[in-house]
Amino acid sequence: AAHDGVLALIDVHTDSADDDLAQLRERSTGAFAEELSGGSVGFAASIRDAAVNSDGRIDSAALVSEDGDSGVVIVAASAQVGNADSPTATARSYRLRVTIDEVEGRLLMSSVEFVP
Repeated sequence: AAHDGVLALIDVHTDSADDDLAQLRERSTGAFAEELSGGSVGFAASIRDAAVNSDGRIDSAALVSEDGDSGVVIVAASAQVGNADSPTATARSYRLRVTIDEVEGRLLMSSVEFVP
């Protein structure tokens, strides 16, 4: 769930911004889903306006802790990112702490934090 959710977050493209955001919403719950709802129109528009094309991949993921219907996963990811200001794609690296909650039998992201 963390793998698919983070990939939905960092693998976004100008031509599919609305679909990309819909996939991210499908993988989210709780506070993270609320954050997406609050700025989702602006998020998709900013991807289109800035001509963002980000080809993301998950490099590794590990379960840090688990408690009942919730768990924390650390994800290392990377992407080749280009945009209107920098059309030549550059490499980006991400480390994220993702909280996963089980909701009605589905594992969904409830919190995503970038970590140094």
